[in-house]
Amino acid sequence: MAKIIALIGPSGAGKSTIAYTLGLEPIISMTTRQPRSGELHGRDYYFVSKEDYLYALENDRLVEHVENYGNFYGVPKAELSNALLSDIPHYVIVTYAGLKKLKETLPDDTIISIFIYAPLDDITSRLKRRILEGDITRENAARRLALYKDELNTAQYCDFIVPSLEGWLDKTINLVKLIVDTCN
Repeated sequence: MAKIIALIGPSGAGKSTIAYTLGLEPIISMTTRQPRSGELHGRDYYFVSKEDYLYALENDRLVEHVENYGNFYGVPKAELSNALLSDIPHYVIVTYAGLKKLKETLPDDTIISIFIYAPLDDITSRLKRRILEGDITRENAARRLALYKDELNTAQYCDFIVPSLEGWLDKTINLVKLIVDTCN
């Protein structure tokens, strides 16, 4: 059984970029938010209506779920089951609450949690860039920044903390790869 790599950290820390660059297989989450530029249904997320999401939730089809930045996110049980049957590691991007739920659901040695840390200045810069690219609104960026300190406090509950500093993407990716390769 392969490991599940849970990536956690503040919005803008680089979790998705790191996972895509490493070529890890995703556990595709379900969300009610709109796709960003370049995102595809079934590859990045299952983009669903609020009604479809609530139906999945009410019918016990989600392992974990959260409302984040005004949208719903959840990990479908079928996605997690398929990942657990695989021989290769999969990743999932979750909040700390999602990590807790996964740890309650999975055997102890199955999940590896990696907190991706980025300084507030770097997060602010990245979110400003996403505003300019049209991926998020100013209000959405402000909500994400307001959660930064609370999200940092969850790092202590993760197995590893990896810095994601501006200009250090290659180093960050190499550290995460080393962790994945060593723990798998």
